[in-house]
Order: sequence, then C-alpha cells, then structure tokens
Amino acid sequence: MSRRVRRRPQPTHHVVQYSGGVGSWATAIRVREQRGLENLHLLFADTLIEDEDLYRFLIESAADIFEVPCPEDLVERSRNLPPVEDETLEEDRKREILAIAAETSSAIPHLHWIAEGRDPWTLFKDRSFLGNARVDLCSETLKRNLLRSWMEKNFSPRDTTAYIGIDWSEEHRFATALERWKPWHVEAPLCDPPLFAKQRFIDDLLARGVKQPRLYEMGYPHNNCGGFCVKAGMAHFKLLAQTQPERYAYHERKEQDLREHLGKDVAILRDRSKSAKDANDGKAKPLTLQGLRLRLIEGGEVDEFDWGGCGCAI
Repeated sequence: MSRRVRRRPQPTHHVVQYSGGVGSWATAIRVREQRGLENLHLLFADTLIEDEDLYRFLIESAADIFEVPCPEDLVERSRNLPPVEDETLEEDRKREILAIAAETSSAIPHLHWIAEGRDPWTLFKDRSFLGNARVDLCSETLKRNLLRSWMEKNFSPRDTTAYIGIDWSEEHRFATALERWKPWHVEAPLCDPPLFAKQRFIDDLLARGVKQPRLYEMGYPHNNCGGFCVKAGMAHFKLLAQTQPERYAYHERKEQDLREHLGKDVAILRDRSKSAKDANDGKAKPLTLQGLRLRLIEGGEVDEFDWGGCGCAI
C-alpha cells in the first residue's frame, strides 16, 4: 500500500519588506530577476516621521520595479509635505501622507503602503515609556507587529516567502529575522552571491534614473525615520545635529516633553564615558539630546564610533 507524501507547495507569493532604503530596493530587483513580477509585492510600514524624500524615493523606485508609469503628481505632493519638525502642521502632515499612501497603492497595486496611525513620540506617550536601544517600542509596534499582522491577513506561510533587505555585511542579523518571522519562510537575497557593496546598489539605482534618498547623501547609514532612531548612538545624533539642526531640535523638545510627562530622568542615549561612570557609581548615565547638543557646542567628549543600529523590520 503506497503512502501519499504531502509536499510543501512552492511559494507563489513573494513579499519584500520594503524599508525605503537602497538595500530593500536591491532585494526587490533581485527577487524580480529570479521570480518575475506577477507575484511580487512590496510592503512598506510608515512611522509617519519619515523624511519627505523617502516618500519620493518610495514612489519612484516602486514604479521602476513594477515597470509602470510613475505617478508624478503624488511625487510632487510628497515633496511638498510639511517637514517633520513643523509641529503646528503635524496632523495635517499625517493626513496628507495617508492620502498619498492610499492613492499610491492604487496607482501601483503591488506596493502596499501601510501605517499603524501613530508616530514614535505619540506611541511613547501613550505607553508612558521612552524607547531606547534596549527596548525599541517603536520598531516593535509601528514596524514588526504591523508588518506581521498585515502578512497574516493577506497571505499564508504555506505559499509565501518574505524577503528582507540585509546584505552579506549584516548576515548576523539574519538568524534574528528567521526566529522572529516563524513560521514564515524568510530569505535575504543580498546575502547570497553575487555579493556587492552598498555603493554598487546605489550606482545601479542611479543607472535606472532613480535618485538615491537624500539622507544617504548627508552621510546617514539608513533612510528611516527622517534620520532619527532610538537605537542610534552619539555619532549618529551628532550627524543629525549637524545636518538637520531643526529636526534635531524637534526630537530634543519631544524627549524633554516626555521626560516631564513621566517625571523621570530617562533619555534615549547613555553616557558611558569614564567621567560619567565615575560620577554614577560606575554605571552609565542617561544623556538627553539637550545634553548632547550642549556637549557638542562646548567641544566635550563624544564617542565618534557610537553609531548604534537601525533594524526595525528585523
């Protein structure tokens, strides 16, 4: 008597976690080359404090990937969004972003632009907790949980592969992704040959007529949250203060407001310098963005190698 062997169906849907960075773009290009366009999907989770140019890049690059006309009117509207730091227009900005997202998803059907509805600072206040490198509440709620929930509603692990945009230089993060995304099948195509440096992807992007995100031109290692990240270190925030002082001031105000709301000495950053530890029984001290700014003005000690790391979807 023969036995029937139940085989796992071959994946028919291919969903790229599309962050708005060049790594996820290169991942999508590689998946398209290997799997075709028909069942390719791009999934972007918006924290609503993204750089305005990320939205331009998101629309133009997705149109290029799917070989459809770029909706230039939506690109223009994204360019004209109020900046993140204009607190008087925060709600207007969010409404316009969500409207652009809906219209873009209609114009480019396999680009799925989703948002939980809150930005990181609203989330921190709602949860009475300031996110930091150890507890990335914003990444968990506004990215990972949202992405997973959307996947569970729209696809099945039985016939879907999820793709993440890390490359061979970040391969150590792949094990974390595999564990967090169970039972989904996960792949990171840029960890497989041919192996290229990030600049090669940027060159390929430019060759296709799509301008790279402006945050890369400013020196940022990622294109998320407008150059802000609770996982960032001193060197990263120094860059933010130097290249986008108004945006730095906005996050400084938000951090101070939350500190007052909580009534606690909390901060995104930790000061691990010898002087700080000597003054705090050998322990690192909270370092506010205001404190870091004043230190930069005074020419004080800053760890130039403390960049931290953004890994929202992972």
